[in-house]
Amino acid sequence: MRARVDPHPRLRAIIRVHRRSQGSSPTGTKGRPHLLLKLPRLLLLPLLVLAAACSATTPSQPTPQPTPAPTTGAATPPLVLTLWHSWSGRSAQALDLLARRYEQNHPDVRISLRSRPAASLVRDYSAGVADGSAPQMLLVRSRYLGELAERRYVLPLQDKSVQERLGDLLPAAVDGGRIGGILHALPITFDSLVLFYDRRQMPQPPKTLDDAIAFVPPQATASPERSWGLAYYLSAPTTLPYLNVFGGSLLGPGGTIALDDANRAGTLRWLEWIQSLHSDQRTTATDDFGVVDSLIQSNRVAAAIDWSYRLADYQRLWGEDAVGLAPLPDLGGQSASPTPWLLSDVICVNTVTSQQQRAAAVDFLVFLVSGSAQELLWSRGSEQPVNRRAQVDGAAKAIAGIVAGTVAFPNTTAASRAWPVLDEMVRSVLAGSATPAEAFDKAATGLRALPGRP
Repeated sequence: MRARVDPHPRLRAIIRVHRRSQGSSPTGTKGRPHLLLKLPRLLLLPLLVLAAACSATTPSQPTPQPTPAPTTGAATPPLVLTLWHSWSGRSAQALDLLARRYEQNHPDVRISLRSRPAASLVRDYSAGVADGSAPQMLLVRSRYLGELAERRYVLPLQDKSVQERLGDLLPAAVDGGRIGGILHALPITFDSLVLFYDRRQMPQPPKTLDDAIAFVPPQATASPERSWGLAYYLSAPTTLPYLNVFGGSLLGPGGTIALDDANRAGTLRWLEWIQSLHSDQRTTATDDFGVVDSLIQSNRVAAAIDWSYRLADYQRLWGEDAVGLAPLPDLGGQSASPTPWLLSDVICVNTVTSQQQRAAAVDFLVFLVSGSAQELLWSRGSEQPVNRRAQVDGAAKAIAGIVAGTVAFPNTTAASRAWPVLDEMVRSVLAGSATPAEAFDKAATGLRALPGRP
């Protein structure tokens, strides 16, 4: 049988203590209890009884504990985007400055710029895509874009934010980023053929190419070495802008390059013109770039047909205020004007990217073509803006006006394979190893034999 449990042990203990105290209370005279000493006990007894009853019927409450603060997880690391490029000097510094400014407004993104040799940039990137080590973005010349797009190494850029920016950019620069009519890269700067002339010697640009050839520099007779009115490096890319002047054409459907019977007569006249220009004793027109560059560096020419990216070199040689810029001169007696190429530097996005990486990469590209970014590329890196709204002046504004009627440099895979054939055609005529007709026939046969021809 279970033992009976006393429900009020503390109360009974208090009563027993009180009863014992009645018999052992301090006494006054003759052994009777002192009334004043008994009074506090009488008043205390009910309070003790009440306290015991409350403690028996009310369960004790636990001591409140402070609520621990919620544990915060580790900070999310920033998203790192790597961009390969082959820029150097001031251009690379300007690009780095733009990357850092972008990071300031996007603290969750880091842009890692990696410089690679220009000669192996496309090859290294292609190998990296295959083994997974390629960067998320690539800055490359537009002429190589067709090969990358054909292999699906770069993504089409159909994003709304990109499409909304295209109207601000030079049409020919945008075309340099298209393959098969689809945008695969966004241009951030460009290069084109222009006429540089020394205003100290030639106050006004020549109206025709023959005027430039016939020009005699003022110091020509006083110099122990001959000076020239015009220096012209002859190659397929630098002379083909004049092909249409003679009624010739290279570009076929789908960006192909072909020499067919319909363009034979015009192309032969163009080759004969190059041949006569090369033999003209009044100028230096040669396929030896070293000879042309030496004349320019030694300040012995008044004008030169050259790529616009060389602007800083001419400013260093002649002085910034002395450098004049003009479109390619017309040919006397011809109704058509030359149509120069526009060669873009474009940024494309790797196919092997996550959705988060792609979104961030596209946002960075859109930032690079903004007006403020384009202005910085020019002011800090001397890179010509593709954004027509960019606020620039001086040489940048002059070049922007010159290239208004340019066409995109051919960028298909077929075009890249065709350039060695076309260069050989020009060189054989200049070397005298083939007549214009022989060089044309050999080049036409070589182009038809290229892989990927329709």
